[in-house]
Formats: sequence, C-alpha cells, structure tokens
Amino acid sequence: MRISGCPPQDPAKNYLDVDSTAECGVFLGEGLSKRESSRDSEREESLMAQYHDLASLDLRRMANAQSMREIEQISDIGVVIFPSDADDETMIAISAIPVSDVGQVLYLKQNEQVQICNGFQVFEADTYSTCAEDETRVVIINGVALFLDGPNVGTVTVNANGICIMREGGKNLDRIRYAMVNGFNCKKSFSDYVIFQNKMTLDADMLESLEPKTLVLCGNKLTIARNVTLQALKEKEVVLIVGNKLYCPKELMGYLKVKALIGNKILSLEDLENETAGEYGDDEQ
Repeated sequence: MRISGCPPQDPAKNYLDVDSTAECGVFLGEGLSKRESSRDSEREESLMAQYHDLASLDLRRMANAQSMREIEQISDIGVVIFPSDADDETMIAISAIPVSDVGQVLYLKQNEQVQICNGFQVFEADTYSTCAEDETRVVIINGVALFLDGPNVGTVTVNANGICIMREGGKNLDRIRYAMVNGFNCKKSFSDYVIFQNKMTLDADMLESLEPKTLVLCGNKLTIARNVTLQALKEKEVVLIVGNKLYCPKELMGYLKVKALIGNKILSLEDLENETAGEYGDDEQ
C-alpha cells in the first residue's frame, strides 16, 4: 500500500527505502503502522510513523529534522540506515528516535550505494551494483555470503550479520574489506560448492556424488549420516561450514572438530536423537 504518492516498495525484499515524508506523508504496509493523535480538536492532526518488523530500513532520503521528529518508534529491524551527512539539527533529531531490537545501525552518505542481501548470496564479478572506479559500495549481509570474486570496478565495504566466505584464488578479492562481521568470516579453497539455507543431511550417496574439495555450506544444522565413513570424508576432502550445529557419528567427531568450521557446536547423532525425543515430549505435554 502507498499513501500520498509514496513509491511502491518491493515486499519480496522486505526492505524499505523511504523518501522524504514532506512528499510522502506517512507510510503504511508491512512493518509500518499509523497512529493519529490530536491534543486539541481545533489543531491539525499530527501523524507519527512507526517502523517495525523489516529486514532493512533506509532513511537517508528523509534527511531533514522535521521528518526525523515524526518517527515515533523503530523496532525489530535487521539493519537501519541513517544519513551521515545531514545537518546538526537533523542528527539531533535522529538521536532522539526510540530504537529497540535492531541488529545494526549504519550511518552512510546519501550518495553511497547500498546492496542488501537477506538469506544466501553468491558474489561474482557481475553480482555487484555498478559504480565508478573511485566509488565504494556498501554491502549489507543478513545471512550467508559466498564471495567467489570481487568487483572489477570500485571497492566493496561489507557489514555482515552471519557468515562470509571468500574463495582462495578468487579475482579482485583485495577490493573487498569488512567493516563489521557479527558472526564469522573466512577464506577457503574449494573446487565447487553446494548451499543449504536451513537443515541438511549428508549421507554416503550424496557424498559420493560431490566433486573432490566441494564446499558444503549449511546455514543452520548439518547432519552427517551413519553410513558416512572417515575414509570417504578424507578421500573427498569436502570443506564443511555450518552456521549452527553439526551432528555426526561419534567416530567422526575428532576429524570434524579439526576440519569443519562450525558456528555453534558439534554433537553426536545420539544427542540429535535425544533432542528430537525431547521436542516430541514437549509437544505431547
């Protein structure tokens, strides 16, 4: 929904790039609510904006003090972007906005290009937004980013909540720098890659089908099946990166503690069975 000539937003991106409220008034839609208040019936209604439940919110186009004063609340948003080149009055108004449960707050110039990626994103030379040689893009990651190559032109500044992996031997990786990583980043050598956003089980058949030195990237939980042997893992030289938990047979735990990159912890298949039994028990109660 758009009000008073506001540009339509792309709900698939769960991202809001807000124009000045002087032109657009109050914004309604997913993550937004309107509250009308009046101290006196003879006074004009004042409209206050609330922004919530969004992956990202870019407020740089609202670079004036009055627009910022009309923001009543910002909450439950992954990334909020404020202007860094606004005047002093506007910056004071920004500092007074109640902000809660926000993953990260960035202050960027209005002409800085921003590329926001939610979930999984693979970056190759042509994936980056276009810019001049002397310009810097800002890439915001909410999830997992795999950098196969850097940009051919310009540079990239990365702000990440999650996992960032660079491919060893990739082109122009020196054009990428990390400003902030809330999670972990690494550089790995691999010949191919497979990505699973949530949960996945790696069994003997799947392992056999993988090319040697394949990167297996799982955003949440990865389970190694009982029919996977230590010899098969060594022969395939798979590169395992798991965002949360890795479950495996006990005889593989020593090897995987050394070889795998795990965001949380490594557990046995017996631990997984106990967790599953506990979940079912809770449901019955």
